[in-house]
Amino acid sequence: MVVQSRVAGGVTTGWHHNGDRHVYGYVVAGHAVLEYGPAGQESVELDAGDFVYVPPHTIRRVVNPTTEDWIIAISFVGAGPPAVSVAGPQSGVE
Repeated sequence: MVVQSRVAGGVTTGWHHNGDRHVYGYVVAGHAVLEYGPAGQESVELDAGDFVYVPPHTIRRVVNPTTEDWIIAISFVGAGPPAVSVAGPQSGVE
């Protein structure tokens, strides 16, 4: 499955993971920070032109600190739900 996701400027998504799916993404436009890891204290900045890989069960959220939309094309590989919402990084498998 391939989708396009958009995170508006100033928005922080909820914590989530993608179950057993591998996630491959290409940032089409904008800038955002992907927070992950124990207590959500790890992060990576993602800008237009960047590629990202997220292993299965990686709990994370996206923070868009800018006023512009962040747009990413995402390919999900594997079975199961495309997104599973969780309370935070301490609430599930990372």
